[in-house]
Amino acid sequence: MPRAVADGRDYEVLDYDNEIEVDLKMKQIKDRERIRVRSLQDNLEQVGFPRNGIDVVALRSEAGAPLSRGPSIDRVDVRLSKPLRRNQITTIAVDYQATRPKGVEFGARGAYTSFFTCHWMICREGPDDRATSQLTIVAPPDLTVVASGEPVPRSAGLVNGRRRTVWRERTPYSSYLFAFAVGHFTRVAERHGEVTLEIYMEDVDHHPIPVRQMFEQTAAALDFFVHKAGQSFPRRVYRQVIVDGDVAQEATSFSILGRELLTGLGTPSGRTWVISHELAHQFWGNLITCRRWADFWLNEGMAVFMAAAFDEHRWGRSAYEEDLRGARERFQVAVNVGFDVPIAFTGDYPSLRVKCAIVYSKGCLFLATLRTAMGDGPFWAALATYSRSYAGRLVSSEEFERVFASASPTDLGDLFRTWVYEHAPNRSETTGKAPAEARP
Repeated sequence: MPRAVADGRDYEVLDYDNEIEVDLKMKQIKDRERIRVRSLQDNLEQVGFPRNGIDVVALRSEAGAPLSRGPSIDRVDVRLSKPLRRNQITTIAVDYQATRPKGVEFGARGAYTSFFTCHWMICREGPDDRATSQLTIVAPPDLTVVASGEPVPRSAGLVNGRRRTVWRERTPYSSYLFAFAVGHFTRVAERHGEVTLEIYMEDVDHHPIPVRQMFEQTAAALDFFVHKAGQSFPRRVYRQVIVDGDVAQEATSFSILGRELLTGLGTPSGRTWVISHELAHQFWGNLITCRRWADFWLNEGMAVFMAAAFDEHRWGRSAYEEDLRGARERFQVAVNVGFDVPIAFTGDYPSLRVKCAIVYSKGCLFLATLRTAMGDGPFWAALATYSRSYAGRLVSSEEFERVFASASPTDLGDLFRTWVYEHAPNRSETTGKAPAEARP
């Protein structure tokens, strides 16, 4: 019997190539997927992926020969036609379908992904396994498609009355960042320096969202993040797709934003956190990605903090303080249920709400505390060093600490121990007040 292979480091995925047919009426996707893998050991006989409710129709080898599947109903364990040597590369083909899959929101006029990538395509779930990708979307011809990467020139065409659109991501990314959206979108574009900003939305001419203010905030946030990261924006084009609801999802080259989260546009303050938060992920979360899920605060806590720092830059110190108060209120959710764990917590959370309170909100508060402890000059210099050093790489909490500790005029050991690794500091949020070290 072939040795079962867990989702460890026995092999790595180099590339995903998906041809996804979107059926809005049936709320279903059908996919012909090709997965290119490289063995990291000798005599690799099997590769495995989580199934997540996906119905596999057929498995084939690179040569087109049928492949057998392991007995597990919860996994897609593929028995290779012959064992692979270390560093040997092969491609497996998987035909499957998924009805109402988690992570795809279907509407009468379109569909879009909302995280949970490995529930709508066969893929590795860990952030440490990066791969290039190609998403070919087959959808009704009147719909516009936006997907991870860049559109392949002259690839669109009609097949059996449906439009086939190809998007290619040539930079390796974690699979949770793959995404697509299809809908009756109108594209509006504006050039900002070397970057083209694009907005995709329905009914642009009669829509309550002021597109001009959206472009203005996006451009201002982009300039701020470029300055703080100490490097240019990693894409030539940045796209924002506006859909119904309150979704907020970063993808490898674009963001999906729910209309309900854009209500700040057009108000006297003009502040809309979701624009800057998702844009921040193009640096912190996408370009630099956490090495393991326990380090996810490096993605989300950083994005919350950088959005707050941008608010300070654009609207003043009071806006930053207001954002931190909001983070403390959201963090209080975890305190109230007695779950004030370190931000690099490796165990199970009692709920998604509590997890967000730690990873997003406490992560943001830690970075604000770190900024105060180090002082603005050393802190922002360390952030630029960190951003340049780990661009295109995976990063852990320990690696983050080393960068900032080397730039700090004071010892940061206790700060990292209490907030990140060991136990929670003596928090005064339980009384509704911020601890002195977290107050700006």
